Amino acid sequence: MYKKYDKSFWPNHICEWKKSGMSQVEYSKKHQLNAMYFSKVVRRFSKKKTIDHQKLVEIVKIPNPAIIIELEINGKFVLRIPEGASPGSIKQLLDLLENR
Repeated sequence: MYKKYDKSFWPNHICEWKKSGMSQVEYSKKHQLNAMYFSKVVRRFSKKKTIDHQKLVEIVKIPNPAIIIELEINGKFVLRIPEGASPGSIKQLLDLLENR
């Protein structure tokens, strides 16, 4: 039986692998991925897709945050900013949304 992953699963792993400096086999072992399949996915993505490392944003779920700011952007997005959110992360997210 095959596992199903969301669309960002493989691009995120490929970006992290490239940043890690590890071989594909080392990275696969560390992250419990099938090394042969990971190699196949890397080749497939390099042929048909360019992964824009600048547009990948790490999203961290914060349990029950106290929301202090809520922004509605162009009627398409609602951004709820919790107390203690990183200004750099907020700017990066807003820049990404602005470019869509």
